[in-house]
Amino acid sequence: MKRISLFFGISILLFWSCSVSKPTYLNNQLGSFDLKGNDIVFTYYQNNIGAIYLNSMTNDSIKRITNPKFGWDEYPQFSNDGKKVLYFCYPNLNEKKCCINILDLESTL
Repeated sequence: MKRISLFFGISILLFWSCSVSKPTYLNNQLGSFDLKGNDIVFTYYQNNIGAIYLNSMTNDSIKRITNPKFGWDEYPQFSNDGKKVLYFCYPNLNEKKCCINILDLESTL
């Protein structure tokens, strides 16, 4: 039952996220974020590119963990164990297409 409700929740979020019209230009703005323990993942927009960053409050460091050349990476969410981050990727802002990526933090850091 948990898997069905999780799948349903992700499906609704994906449908909503991909169908929402995006602004044409974003610069120096903070986007969505998620907390897990002493870590925060968030989207930061600079020169119309949205990348995801990881802020560790234990050692007060911020690291860019995605590096899109075009488009936006948005809506980061930690996995239950805090070892992975799920996020939406919009590679082309002119199309209403997005993908879901899962990033393994242990291999990234």
